[in-house]
Amino acid sequence: MIHALAWIPVLFLLVVAQKTILDIFSFHLLSIELSLIFVVFAAFHMSVFRGGILTLVTGFFVGTMTGSVTSLFMFLYMTLFYVSVLVSTRVYIGQPYFIMVFTMFCAFLEGMMLVIINRCIMGAPALYPTLLAVLPQIFVLGLISPLFFKAFRKFEVLVHAKTAQPD
Repeated sequence: MIHALAWIPVLFLLVVAQKTILDIFSFHLLSIELSLIFVVFAAFHMSVFRGGILTLVTGFFVGTMTGSVTSLFMFLYMTLFYVSVLVSTRVYIGQPYFIMVFTMFCAFLEGMMLVIINRCIMGAPALYPTLLAVLPQIFVLGLISPLFFKAFRKFEVLVHAKTAQPD
C-alpha cells in the first residue's frame, strides 16, 4: 500500500512539470504529456487495481491543471490504460522499440479522442490544426518514453526496497 501512495507526490510533480516547465520552454507550441507515459507504464508494470487507481489520480491532476471538462482526462487515461493492459498481456513488453511505438500509438489515440470530443461535444470546427498540434507530441513522446520507463522502474525499485526493510 505504501508503494502506491509513494507515487502520488511523484505524479503531482510530473503533471506540474509537464504543464508549467515544459510549456514555458516550448513557448506553448508543443505540449508534452509525460503523464501519458506513466499511464502506459502503469498498464505494463503494475496490477490492474493499483495502476487503475494511479491512472485515475493522474487524470484528475491533469484535468485540474488544464481546466478541462470535468473527468475528461480521467476517462481518456482509463481508456488508454485498459487498452495498454490488454496489449501487455499478449506482447513481450521489454523492448525499447516496442515501448516507443506503443507510446506513439497511445498518444495518437489520445489525440484522436480529444479531437473527436472537441468536435462532437464542444463544436470545435478546427480539425486540421488540432491534428498538426498533436503530431509533434506523438514523436517526442515516443522518443523519450524508454527513458521515462527506466526512471519509473528505478523509482519502483527504490520504493520497494524502502518498504521491504524491517523497522
